[in-house]
Amino acid sequence: PYGYQQVGTTWDTSPYLPFIYRGMWFRMMLPNGVTYNRTTKTFTFSEPGRKYPVILFFHGRGEGGTDNNKQLVHGGQIHRDAVLANRFQGFLVYPQSIGHVGAKDIMDKLLTDLPIDISRIYVHGLSNGGAQTWNFTISYPQLVAASFPMSA
Repeated sequence: PYGYQQVGTTWDTSPYLPFIYRGMWFRMMLPNGVTYNRTTKTFTFSEPGRKYPVILFFHGRGEGGTDNNKQLVHGGQIHRDAVLANRFQGFLVYPQSIGHVGAKDIMDKLLTDLPIDISRIYVHGLSNGGAQTWNFTISYPQLVAASFPMSA
């Protein structure tokens, strides 16, 4: 993981781990029972063999940048709370300033490294992120169980 700056949010974003992959910033929250060791860069799973869903969220134009935090402004807190309360038992992925092609690269890496249920990838975004949601869904329909573009 890489760092982040507490920019644009007034709530605790620390459950979202900061990462950078091929120069692309993103934050990811792990489901309960999954941990990440920053030293060895490995994941451990309390339920080996279990597959988890993913919410991939594209932010709007106003949340762009390289602080690796502002992309959590819309949706990050409510999704965090759903994971913490076990209402959503899956991964949350919030890229920053990345289009649908970059997000596909990140998802390919995560699909290789994590036990993701490929039939339960949900793509969500608002404003400019809603447009990226459409682009991702149209370009990679085999990866999308449902998409939720808003104000796109």
